[in-house]
Amino acid sequence: MALKVAVASRIASFAAKVSFSSGRNGSTAGMCSWKLVSRARIATAGADSVLLIAACLDDGLLDRMLTAARALGMEPLLETHSNRDLERALATDAEIIGVNARDLETLEVDFPAALERLRSIPSDRVAALESGIASHADVAAAVAAGASAILVGEALMRSADAAAAIAGLIRGPGLAARGQSLDEEGIA
Repeated sequence: MALKVAVASRIASFAAKVSFSSGRNGSTAGMCSWKLVSRARIATAGADSVLLIAACLDDGLLDRMLTAARALGMEPLLETHSNRDLERALATDAEIIGVNARDLETLEVDFPAALERLRSIPSDRVAALESGIASHADVAAAVAAGASAILVGEALMRSADAAAAIAGLIRGPGLAARGQSLDEEGIA
């Protein structure tokens, strides 16, 4: 299973998450993550996927947003921030479930708690770890907890050399120069 890495970035005047993974038809995938509250906003997002935050949507709207995204050929990333969010997400048929390590209220990151929630996502779903990923060890821990995707933002935005930071996350600090990957280490 290949690990996909996505990076949070500022584009124009809104925050967006842009994926470096392979998209539909082999293109670079893009994922829109501004606030979407209608099918029309999803349709005009101009992305391969959308991020839906469980905490911001009641069950009825969450179901309608999942349906709207799929009607447009997208499988959304359903983002969770708490045990309750994760329970709600698992009660849906969402194929991609994200566990964000950042608390929406305090903005504090609790990486161990996020890893624990990640472990409860069944293997028939795509599990993504979001936020708090700053090192190769964090990536390895995410993969060991069941992640098949990660979203990285702050660590790359704070880095003077984003390409080197990505290489370090994927390959580890000592392996980046030799070009080895997670797969060659047996982590993913």
